[in-house]
Amino acid sequence: MKKLGFWSMLAATMLMCACSNVGNEPGDGGNNNEGGGNNDEPTFVEPAGEGTEESPYNVSKALLVQDGSNAWVKGYIVGQVAGADITADSQFDAPFTGAVYDDGSVATIGTNILIAAKANESNHSACLVVQLPKGAIREALELLGNPTNDGKEVELYGQLTKYFGVAGMKSTSKAKFDGTSIGEGGNEGGGTTTDPIEGEGKGTKEEPYNAAAVTSLNNMTKENGPKAWVKAYIVGQINGKSVSDVELEAPFNIPDGSSKGTNLVIADDANATSGFVAVQLPAGAVRDGLNLPEHPEMDGKEVLLYGELLAYFSSPGIKNVSCAIVDGTVYGSEPVEVETPEGSVIFEETFTSSMGSFTADDRMLGEGLTYVWKHDSSYKCAKASAYNKKAFDSESWLVSPAIALNGKAATLSFEHAANYINNAKEEMRLFYSTNDGADWTELTIPVYASSWTFVNAGNIALPAADSIKIAFAYKSTSAGACTWEIKNVKIYQ
Repeated sequence: MKKLGFWSMLAATMLMCACSNVGNEPGDGGNNNEGGGNNDEPTFVEPAGEGTEESPYNVSKALLVQDGSNAWVKGYIVGQVAGADITADSQFDAPFTGAVYDDGSVATIGTNILIAAKANESNHSACLVVQLPKGAIREALELLGNPTNDGKEVELYGQLTKYFGVAGMKSTSKAKFDGTSIGEGGNEGGGTTTDPIEGEGKGTKEEPYNAAAVTSLNNMTKENGPKAWVKAYIVGQINGKSVSDVELEAPFNIPDGSSKGTNLVIADDANATSGFVAVQLPAGAVRDGLNLPEHPEMDGKEVLLYGELLAYFSSPGIKNVSCAIVDGTVYGSEPVEVETPEGSVIFEETFTSSMGSFTADDRMLGEGLTYVWKHDSSYKCAKASAYNKKAFDSESWLVSPAIALNGKAATLSFEHAANYINNAKEEMRLFYSTNDGADWTELTIPVYASSWTFVNAGNIALPAADSIKIAFAYKSTSAGACTWEIKNVKIYQ
């Protein structure tokens, strides 16, 4: 009965957590310990402790006290999360592997551990996931370089708050391990140092999300995330490959291989040391105006951002930022709101995995070019470019198949991104044909792309016809060749 009562009480915070036991079959004992846990039934331990150094919480209690307070917690190191998804990427047995970063490289040191109330736990839903900040604590406790730590007891001091979207500990500042004290510590005796900030906002410019809302939405997809406005304070940048590698004070360093800063860290408090959201600064006006190595004066300022809520640095983040507003100055361009056309989608090509049913009509290829249009598997779009070490004269059309309209009018929409633009209206054009390509009529594109951030081109009226073809016409010269990217082509009727 105790077991049933405990899990009923824990359900509110753990209901959405699925089971994971990477490398173990159910009932095989996990962690190479006798009588270990399994995928289906976490080990039960009665919640206990006061959160003080003298009486630390056990993990069962820490899972329930997720209120942003700072406290001591005692448990056993049982694994780590080697990726962005705690369900899919939890590891409970050596050899422990490094997370794969956005650029394809693999971490050589762990940035988190899983601790549990018993040393043989192998179900992540009964574990507290602990952030290991860069420095002595990470070096001593992480499992890639210290696999023998698996199964050992540890005491930790940090903030009890969501991490990986589940119950966790962040801003870990002190540890006791193998008879040694590590780190500087915090306020002894636990307790809340600041009231936790709740998620707020609707994602609109008038009611933007705050940083806590971005984290609570926990959108960990890597593509096609929801676009929204977010307001928070600029508090630093990441100079490394993990959110733990954060710089909070000037001078801010330029990341390796970059000419300026490429990201920001924002939070709901200008003096925050936790609760961060990482923000990608795409090349262009947003990066030029906000990056901290070049503009340390931006540190601590409130910023209003528009971008996609996507995983970044293996954490909930904001990418493809197309607009930022600081002190009334606009960097980039504000999005144009486009309503979804009426009717049903009668034709769609996303270009997610291939060029689909579209074909390239190369009307002119400069000497040395073999193509202009191709599928981009990284950004999942159709991409046109006539630049190969230099710009070439070219004209190439990306043509749809014949689409049945059955004598009715329709509406076309698509998303596009572009850069290195010289004359958008000459380089990126749109046509339609109602006689199988014998004759073509140009259409007006309401919204042109102006950066690498995808924008909706607007709703474009197509005439009534039995059938219709559409064509995206790319043109370049030896004086300049832009890059044009297309995705999510839809026709409504």
